Amino acid sequence: MDCQSVLESLSSSKPVVGLVKEGFDSLQNLSVGRSIQLHWIPAHCGFEGNESADVLAKRACKDPFIGPLPSIPVSHSLIKHAIGEHIGHMHNREWHGNPSCRLTKQFIRNPYGNTEWKVLYLSRQALRLLTQVITGHNTLHKHLKTMGLAPDSTCTFCNLEDETSNHFFGVCEVFAALRHHNLGGHTLTPQEISNIPPTNLAKFIVRSGRFSRNQGMDGPEQQSRVT
Repeated sequence: MDCQSVLESLSSSKPVVGLVKEGFDSLQNLSVGRSIQLHWIPAHCGFEGNESADVLAKRACKDPFIGPLPSIPVSHSLIKHAIGEHIGHMHNREWHGNPSCRLTKQFIRNPYGNTEWKVLYLSRQALRLLTQVITGHNTLHKHLKTMGLAPDSTCTFCNLEDETSNHFFGVCEVFAALRHHNLGGHTLTPQEISNIPPTNLAKFIVRSGRFSRNQGMDGPEQQSRVT
């Protein structure tokens, strides 16, 4: 045999796969009742068996492949990528097919979108606050009133309407300057809010100070560290 790498693979204690495994299994069958020795020889040196093997190898290269495709081993990175894409499609299908989480879907329209996945790199505080606000389970007065923890649901900052997530993100005049600086407008419609990356919304939430211990009753607090 003139291929040292194949000899090393056949004699290795590690598991072998593909054609090397087929060769290993064939040698195992041939060795039943007899002793087999493998030796390295220089290529094309007049050894009859080696010359025959070269002829057969060249012939095999010209013949069409017979068997299941792909005939070339698939890389681990390609397998991981394919699995990730499949999981992503399943997740998106489940996300859009489930009728619940209507408020959250306004802000996270595609779990595997170009910007949504970046929330994983937010700080624990920012991610916690973002989750609370986009799910509606927070200390805004609308939710507190629903839970029976507040006398009414009106925003205590502007007294214009119910203090909901959309009101906080897009309407409350107390946060107008901060909203313009971080989200691009003094007031925003729900549709405009839905087009803003969740990471930007998280920065706005943290910097507003609305969900600090004093519930932000003294107005917005400028907080710089979000990520």
